[in-house]
Amino acid sequence: MNRARAEVVPGLNDVSMIAAGALFSVALKADGTVWVFGSN
Repeated sequence: MNRARAEVVPGLNDVSMIAAGALFSVALKADGTVWVFGSN
């Protein structure tokens, strides 16, 4: 799905660390899971 504006990502809480590139973001959660989102 494409969004033209920022949205809340359900389940993305307890984030320990984040990183971002030009077209994507990565979040490391406290439980060790990694969430990646942005442009493919």
